[in-house]
Amino acid sequence: MFNSVIYFIVVLLIFNLSYPERPSPVTALDAFSIFLSGCLVLALCARIWFRGIERQLASDLVSEGRLTRRYHSTVTKLSVMAVVLFFLDAFFLNLKHWFQMVPLVGGFSVFQGLMAIGLFFAYLTIIWVMSYRSYRQLFGAGFSQKSYVCYQIQFHFPVLFPWLALSLFSDLIERLPLGRLSNFLNSSEGQLLFFTCFMLILMTFMPKGIQRWWRCEPLALGPKAQEIREFLHSHGLRYRAILRWPIFEGKVLTAGIMGIVPRYRYILVTDSLLELLSLEELKAVLAHEMAHAKYRHMLFYILFFAGFVVISYGLLDFFFYAIAAHPYFLKILTNPRPGQMNIFYLTLSIPMLLTLIIYFRFIMGFFMRHFERQADLYSAFVMKTSRYTISALEKIALLSGKIRDMPSWHHFSIRERVEALERVERDPVFRKRHNLFVALTISIYVVVLIAAGWFVNFSEIKQGAADEFLARIIEERLVEEPHNVELLVALAMVQHRRNQIQSAMETYERILEVSPLNPIALNNLAWLLIKERESDKAEKKRALTLAKMAVQLKRDPVFLDTLAEAYFANGMVEMAIEAAREALALAPSTGREYYEKQLQKFLGHKGPPL
Repeated sequence: MFNSVIYFIVVLLIFNLSYPERPSPVTALDAFSIFLSGCLVLALCARIWFRGIERQLASDLVSEGRLTRRYHSTVTKLSVMAVVLFFLDAFFLNLKHWFQMVPLVGGFSVFQGLMAIGLFFAYLTIIWVMSYRSYRQLFGAGFSQKSYVCYQIQFHFPVLFPWLALSLFSDLIERLPLGRLSNFLNSSEGQLLFFTCFMLILMTFMPKGIQRWWRCEPLALGPKAQEIREFLHSHGLRYRAILRWPIFEGKVLTAGIMGIVPRYRYILVTDSLLELLSLEELKAVLAHEMAHAKYRHMLFYILFFAGFVVISYGLLDFFFYAIAAHPYFLKILTNPRPGQMNIFYLTLSIPMLLTLIIYFRFIMGFFMRHFERQADLYSAFVMKTSRYTISALEKIALLSGKIRDMPSWHHFSIRERVEALERVERDPVFRKRHNLFVALTISIYVVVLIAAGWFVNFSEIKQGAADEFLARIIEERLVEEPHNVELLVALAMVQHRRNQIQSAMETYERILEVSPLNPIALNNLAWLLIKERESDKAEKKRALTLAKMAVQLKRDPVFLDTLAEAYFANGMVEMAIEAAREALALAPSTGREYYEKQLQKFLGHKGPPL
């Protein structure tokens, strides 16, 4: 399931970064034909690779454990191939355009995303159909191919529940007249707060829906069930119910826990696990799941997802500015030709995908592995010995296809887990040291996340990159429209923000040559003359003249504030106070503090400034 989380996040990121070209460079029929060709290629590769596994199973020349690893490796390679095919579909078949053309639902991002996920599920279904025979021979499955595919869809689809709820709610918010709230939610701070709060609410109540989706049932009454309940109660674990997990007809050897609050916390156990493990081994497995609740691992997973949102939101802008600054892409953005915009967004998607893979595979994967070790060690502590946890793991490894040495990005291998459990038998302090290590690394993660989040979202470097990009865009357009006043004003403002005072003044002078009565240029040039540089007497007088002209054209609090500063710079304090009072009277409620401070500054001077 954890691999599926990454696959679906990658697919949704690819789809969201693709651009709906209009008119489409390919027809709907051509797009569908190419999609079918991709399906055939995927099916052919899957058939060849799984036939190889089936032949080796028939020959008995290769150990079962090695073939199990090969089976899982093949599924992973084919899943990555499916992601690559979706990547090509999104950027070269203009998927987003065709999905937006669907009547009634095409205007909602959640339905567009569902159609994209449906297409990816089509690729996954090909893999599951082709893998069935190998799966049946390796794991002794007694269900049909159709049931196997249905179980796969049933098992993996809940991964999408958080995204589905979040997207649906976001679509509704966008269509409601929320005014300032909508503006806040579109900001970096608003999106992070919204995502975090929504995920907390969702992860609280979602387990109830998931257990129904999986058709879980309460564990039947009996001696073993009663022993399990008493064991959990004796260790203070609060939960809603212990459920039979019928996924894959309960044949998979696994257990799980979901829910961050006791009222909606469920413990899941498959029938195979109940049948094949002894009571003490079963208690050890449940103690492992208990640890996830005790150490609040689910809350940390929400933190990790929120962290990715923080980092990726800011990095997207950085990558955008870095790529857009290249002359080739700058020309695409300023004067795009059919099919070129997707080239830009395809290029932008590559560093974003690398960021996603590195973050989840290495950063979050690091914590997931150590959370699992933390849970293993807690299980040994609760059971007062590692013996039962080790024997449960060894049984699971043997009966799951001899996977003792099979590596995983989100779990240590069973061999490594057993070695850690044997170590804690020799060195009981090892558990406390590991807990301290986990706490320390999480603390480091939080500090780095805060620093990196601030840097990529709010630092001056990011603003500088944005201004550099904007300046290049404007200059590119000014080559074709040298007398466009709006472009010149925008360029001067960017130059001012970048502290290029002389360039900004020259641009404002250029504006006044084209449009002598432009109030923004008059006001801003006056401000630069008196506030951003050491001006002589003649420049101060000119600033006053410019500020008066701007106010005559528009009695705006910003312009009146500039006029007050110009009066003050020329020693006319009473006139400055009068202009400042008028600016305060016209000021909006949200910005009155600044104008009040300005008025107090002028009132505090009895004579001309030094």
